[in-house]
Amino acid sequence: YYEAEERDADAMRAYARGLALEPGNAQARNNHEKLAIKAALEQGKPVAASYYQLGLRYLRNDEADAAVFTLRQAIALSPGHDGAHLFLGLAHTSLGAYAQAEAAFRRAIALKPENPHAHNYLGRGYHQQKRYPEAVAAYRRAIAQAPDYAVAHVNLAATHEALGQPEQALAAYREALRHDANLQAVQEKIDALRKQLGK
Repeated sequence: YYEAEERDADAMRAYARGLALEPGNAQARNNHEKLAIKAALEQGKPVAASYYQLGLRYLRNDEADAAVFTLRQAIALSPGHDGAHLFLGLAHTSLGAYAQAEAAFRRAIALKPENPHAHNYLGRGYHQQKRYPEAVAAYRRAIAQAPDYAVAHVNLAATHEALGQPEQALAAYREALRHDANLQAVQEKIDALRKQLGK
């Protein structure tokens, strides 16, 4: 309510009261931190790290437009900030702006070549556009850099399924489960694929 009316100080006090009653409330904490960073930026000298942190909190709140604007400000102040480019790509992806997302992920990779998360997110963008062979290649680059990256194995498996490649999908799901035994949904995928393949 207060934020909608741009009464940030009142909103911060409300979030603080909420956190006093419920310290584990992640959304209230995120919103309180977001407004605190925003207030500090309004009162002081612009700092790339502060815009970056503010952009992350906008992203966590599903405020992708605000995240794009804020992360671009971070990049204007610090063009070599690979994390800002990475999360700018995520913000663009959530808005369906895939060309901008791809450019941001590629810039993050250029700045930090050993960047499995950027390759994984690049793959997700390709998958969402049904550019499946490119998605497979991106996921494989992520896994080559971080072999225990279970999420990349899951994403690779899902893309193999989309390509009608159940054997490869099964192998990738098994790799994901090997690296993270708590992935219950992955075990269900494995069971379904084994049944489909008669294994």
